[in-house]
Amino acid sequence: MAKPTVDIVIVNYNAGIYLKNCIFSLKACLKSNFKLNCIVVDNASSDDSISQIKHLKLPWLTIINYPENVGFAAGCNIGIKKSKGSYVLLLNPDTKVSKDTIVKMVDFLSIHPKAGIVTPKLVLSNGQIDPASHRGFPTPWASFSYFIGLEKFFPSNPKFSQYHMWYKSMDKVHEIDSPSGAFMLIKKEVINKIGLLDEDFFMYAEDIDFSYRAKKAGFQIFYNPSSIVLHTKGISSGIKKHSEKKSRASIETRLRTSKHFYETMKIFYHKHYSHQYPKLLEILIFLFIDIKKNIKIFQLKYL
Repeated sequence: MAKPTVDIVIVNYNAGIYLKNCIFSLKACLKSNFKLNCIVVDNASSDDSISQIKHLKLPWLTIINYPENVGFAAGCNIGIKKSKGSYVLLLNPDTKVSKDTIVKMVDFLSIHPKAGIVTPKLVLSNGQIDPASHRGFPTPWASFSYFIGLEKFFPSNPKFSQYHMWYKSMDKVHEIDSPSGAFMLIKKEVINKIGLLDEDFFMYAEDIDFSYRAKKAGFQIFYNPSSIVLHTKGISSGIKKHSEKKSRASIETRLRTSKHFYETMKIFYHKHYSHQYPKLLEILIFLFIDIKKNIKIFQLKYL
C-alpha cells in the first residue's frame, strides 16, 4: 500500500529564525508512514528568514518567493495549488512540531471518514493552550459573551463559553468549530469540495471561514490532544502580548495587522450572519468593532 503524501504549506513573512526552527522540527517527522513535502511561500519578506533555509538544500522543501505581500489566505492558496497529496497541512513558521504530531493527525483522519480537519494541542510559550486553536464560531451571542467577560467568569458554562469552547475537556478528543491556521491538517477532499481559502480575508479569520464552509459541507472538525505543537504566535504581526517583545515587526506592520484583525470580523459577519439577524444588530456590532480597532491603534501609536 502506497504511503499517503502530506503537503505542508507555510506562509512566511519576516519570521526570522523561527522559520528555520520550524523546518528543523519537520525533519524529525520524515521517518514516518507518509511522504512529506514542504512548500514555503514567502510574502516578500525583508529579513533573512528565507536565506537561512535556502542553503539547507532539502529535497522535500520548495520555496516560492512571491514579489509582494498578498496576505495569509492568498499565500496559502499559492501553496495549496502546488500540493499533490491526500492531505494539506497549513502550518505557521513560528511553530515547532513534535516528531509524532503529523503521523498521529494523519492516522486520526484516516480512521474517521467523516472528519475533514484535525488539529493537535497548540501550546503557547507560556504553557497555555493557544485559544485560537480551539474555537467556536463567532456568532453574535458567542462574541458578546466573550468580549464582555462572561466567558472568563463562566468558562465551564456552555451558554457563556461558546467562543473558545472551554467547557470541553482539553485532555480528550472532541469536535470543535474551528482550529487555527497555525496547524490545520486538511483532507484534500475537503478542498476539492469547498474550494480554497477566501482571499477576501487578508489575514485572520480565513481559518474560521474555511472551517465554517467545511462544516456546512458535512465534514467534522476535531481537536486531538494526543500530540503537542509549540506556537510562539505573533512573530510576524507583532500584536500578540506574549510575543510582542520577540517580534521584529515594525510599527507600520503592527498597525496594518491590527486593522486587518478587526476588519476581518466585519467580513466574516457580513458573509455568514448578516442575513440571519436584523440590520440594526449589524450596525451595532460594526460600531463596537471600530471602537475596539481604534483603541488598539491608539495604544500602538502612543503607549
